[in-house]
Amino acid sequence: MAFRMQEGYDGNKDNLWYKVIGVEYVEKAFEYARKYAAPDVKLFYNDYNTFQPKKTECIIKLVSYLKEKGLIDGIGMQGYMNLTYPGITRGPDCFKTALSEFAKLGLEIHITELTISSNDKSEQSMKKQAERYREVFTVLKEMDTASGGNANITSVTVFGLMDEYLFYKNDKNYSRLFDGKLQPKPAFYSVLSVVE
Repeated sequence: MAFRMQEGYDGNKDNLWYKVIGVEYVEKAFEYARKYAAPDVKLFYNDYNTFQPKKTECIIKLVSYLKEKGLIDGIGMQGYMNLTYPGITRGPDCFKTALSEFAKLGLEIHITELTISSNDKSEQSMKKQAERYREVFTVLKEMDTASGGNANITSVTVFGLMDEYLFYKNDKNYSRLFDGKLQPKPAFYSVLSVVE
């Protein structure tokens, strides 16, 4: 079955996997991984912007096909967000809606690289960020099968440990759960309040 796969990237660079293997390069990757990986290794399709409706639909088609062939165990939803986008429980490109659709496939779900970025570290921004983290983790907890939901969420991984990372001069990243002095931010406590 042919899927529309990315023929290029970064404007005009060729996708060499597509160029050499053809449209089946993703299927072939899963096929070879299933054949040569240890039997207990789980295979996941992991992508970004999985909450965009058109992309959600395309991922479901691909993953459903791979599932029929016994080539996949789960979906990874990269969690790159900011203070207003995407919608978490409603609104445009809704995270909860995509999670609900993926849950219907009956596969494991990993939330990968979860990060909610802010342009600054003002008190107002950090408060808004904490509210967004709380909203995301509330959805995850409510929808997880362990809480009676239908989403088999087996992993949540946050992206990075601290803001203003020590080894990069002028790092102005304020998306993490700890500040530049490794002190817990309001976001840390909002997550903790949900998962405790």
